[in-house]
Amino acid sequence: MLNQNNISLKASLRKTLPKQAFVFSQEDLQRLKSLSQVALAIIASAGIVTAAIIAPNIFKVFKTISKFKKALRKTNAPTETIAKTFYYLKKHDYIKMTKSGKDYFVEITQKGKKKLQKMNFQKLKVPKSNSWDGNWWIVLADIPSKDYRHQADLLREKVKNMGFYLLQRTVWVFPFDPRAEIAFVAKYYGIDRFLTVIQTHWIDEQDDAVLKQYFGLK
Repeated sequence: MLNQNNISLKASLRKTLPKQAFVFSQEDLQRLKSLSQVALAIIASAGIVTAAIIAPNIFKVFKTISKFKKALRKTNAPTETIAKTFYYLKKHDYIKMTKSGKDYFVEITQKGKKKLQKMNFQKLKVPKSNSWDGNWWIVLADIPSKDYRHQADLLREKVKNMGFYLLQRTVWVFPFDPRAEIAFVAKYYGIDRFLTVIQTHWIDEQDDAVLKQYFGLK
């Protein structure tokens, strides 16, 4: 019998995104497909950017992203290229730009926040600690297949991509606390009421050995 603690997702569901999802690392920026996505990610990480169009630090950030560094080298006006990227975001209502003297104040719109939510969702991962406390986190799903088959399929694919171990058809295991991330995924797909999370220190010995090998734990 499992020695378990059923962990409610209600607290996690109060947040639209887990805190770390707002932060785009260099690795995250490298994976983005366009300059406009990079610009939006930079704005999101900074909150509100002052003088975004002309600020040298914005230009430096773009130059550190290898996939765009080469593209910027090919143009005779890299600063203008970045400026056009910001104007593209403004034109498509992802950001608002307000001029104040020589500076611009840039703020993300609701449409931009939805775009960021999608970008955050695509990069979402459960943070790993340097040490493991010996507890397993088990995600259980009881999703009605009749009305939510598509969402159930998307959930399975997402948790697989996030590195969870599939213990049974609708049971996934992870060695670190995934509540915030699972809550975000479940809410994103509109199936949060069908998921729960269990924390347990004991699990079947054979499963325990398989899980430790899968996650590289001792």
